[in-house]
Amino acid sequence: MKHMHKFASVLLALVMALTLMVPAFAAEGETVEPTNPEVTEPAAPEATDPATSLGTPVKGPQTITIEGATKDHTYDAYQIFKGNLSASSTDNGDLTTPVLSNIEWGAGVDAAKAIEAAKKVLKDDTLTTAAEVAAKLNEENAKAFAQAIKDALAENPTASGTATSETLQIQVQEVGYYLIKDHKDDVEDKDDSITLFMLQVVGPTKVTAKAGVPTPDKKIVEGDKLVNTGNYNIGDTVTFQLTATLPNNYENYKTYKLIFHDKMSAGLTMGEVQSITLTRGDVQLTSLENFGNYVKTSGTADECTLEVAFDNLKEVFSGAENGDTITVTYTATLNKDAEVGNPGNPNTMHLEFSNNPNDEGDGETGKTPDKEVLVFTYELDTTKVDGQNPDTKLEGAEFRLFKGEAGQDGKVAEANRQYVKITDGKVSGWTEAGVTEGAATLTSDKEGLFVISGLDAGTYYLEETKAPTGYNLLADPIKVVITATIKDNDGVPGVENALEKLEITVGEKTEAGNASTGIVNTTVQNNKGATLPETGGIGTTIFYVVGGLLTVGAVVLLVTKKRMSADSDK
Repeated sequence: MKHMHKFASVLLALVMALTLMVPAFAAEGETVEPTNPEVTEPAAPEATDPATSLGTPVKGPQTITIEGATKDHTYDAYQIFKGNLSASSTDNGDLTTPVLSNIEWGAGVDAAKAIEAAKKVLKDDTLTTAAEVAAKLNEENAKAFAQAIKDALAENPTASGTATSETLQIQVQEVGYYLIKDHKDDVEDKDDSITLFMLQVVGPTKVTAKAGVPTPDKKIVEGDKLVNTGNYNIGDTVTFQLTATLPNNYENYKTYKLIFHDKMSAGLTMGEVQSITLTRGDVQLTSLENFGNYVKTSGTADECTLEVAFDNLKEVFSGAENGDTITVTYTATLNKDAEVGNPGNPNTMHLEFSNNPNDEGDGETGKTPDKEVLVFTYELDTTKVDGQNPDTKLEGAEFRLFKGEAGQDGKVAEANRQYVKITDGKVSGWTEAGVTEGAATLTSDKEGLFVISGLDAGTYYLEETKAPTGYNLLADPIKVVITATIKDNDGVPGVENALEKLEITVGEKTEAGNASTGIVNTTVQNNKGATLPETGGIGTTIFYVVGGLLTVGAVVLLVTKKRMSADSDK
């Protein structure tokens, strides 16, 4: 009798990411003895004569245990081959050195279709029986056989079971060689994937299913930190990072489609993609030098702002493995249409991915849930009032706002000052340090108000450059601190009122702002100049009047004396 030692181990590659407990096949009248690397009990003894090394024939019913099952998925078992199953041991519920002999087609397949599929895969037009097909299977062609035979499966499975946890048991009445597949084959546009076909000798034995999806994430990059929320000035550049961690069954795909879909709100303007990398753990393996062909920033299919699409990731990153991470880093600008305060300016992404390893990879695709980050900006409203009567609003005061690092004396040197630029009442940029050219002049209106919209949280200084008429110019800039408290949305879209608290501190006084509108308010007082004596005042007038009267009196007195003198001479 001709022996084919360890033939069935060949089918290990068939487990979708699952390592198969590989069966053994023999042509009719033959016996084949395989090894089984998944068995954790002591290894079977070396076979010298298979007829004597095998134990008692294994009968049904038997249980197929699927570990790593996807909850709520239904798994179907189809009997591909049937025959006489023997094993040297069934200790601990697992077969050791299983052998299937006297092979025939099982109840789970259409025999004619199965033969045609086998002829194509095995490249042998002479095949006519199940035993001949089983004898031709090897490690290189077993997976292809599992894929090809799917069209030959019977209308109804031999047995089925729906997983309520990560472990599922399916009971079959007859021993044999079974193809196990995920019945849930409609996963289009869902955060889900189906299982690679598994081939398994029953007796009882265990298989491990792997049906994974990529893990998406999105962050704002702030220095060496990755955050979900951030504060920015209008006009600032914001750096974003998109990631996709490859699923645990990535290796089972022949081709793999992966598309990053990123959608910005109106307050963000797309900048440019800076890098696309492949990372394993903390180690960067590859950085694409030319990625323009994969990037699309307008006219995208789902009206996204940015798409990074890989029709076959396995060609682009040939060394990628399960659990590796693809990272896309790009920039955007917070623009004049940015929302001030809540709800912030969201930026949302999701992944589109291949989710059927039983296809070529260009068929069905799934969609992950959205990940979202939030960018916030604020408004400073300043009112100019009379220092003695705050109800009196002062028009015509002129200010400049600057930021910069203060020295030990708490003051910002002129050489370190960056002055705000404003267009239509909104921040549009900052001057270079020490440069005043281009700085915005902020003038109080009839209500004493001037507004600066689009400020980051942080420290600023209001410098008065012109006081209202009759009032003294402020001697020193006023320090203003805007503080925002934002709860971490953990990347979840639609979190309401993420901006929990907004405050403004001027001097020693802290006041609450309005988180809903994103506005903080402050009041700046001006005092009148001192009232000084004036030439031409009432004192001078009296002097002139009295002097005039005295002069007239003297003239009258002189005339009178002359007349009296003339009369006496007569």
